[in-house]
Amino acid sequence: NMDRKQAISLWYTYNRYLYKEYKNHPFPILCFDDRQEVFEAKLNGIIEQIGLDRPSNSLQFYDSELKNSSDNPTAGLPWRVRRLYGQLRKASI
Repeated sequence: NMDRKQAISLWYTYNRYLYKEYKNHPFPILCFDDRQEVFEAKLNGIIEQIGLDRPSNSLQFYDSELKNSSDNPTAGLPWRVRRLYGQLRKASI
């Protein structure tokens, strides 16, 4: 029940801090705009790289039903949001 302006502001604030931390101490960034199989392959690579065990349950981290972005996810967004989104995409694995 959050209006669009408030949701975009929340996204921007959170991701601005995320990107700032990434610049100070790089870490893997995954993009939820990737297709599910691509996202899961990248996630599995990170899990292997840092030596974690895959969960034994059948629950998926990625839920395609929550994805509602279009082919152009930045269309109609303020320039600073588009710029940050581009920076995050460029930084993602």
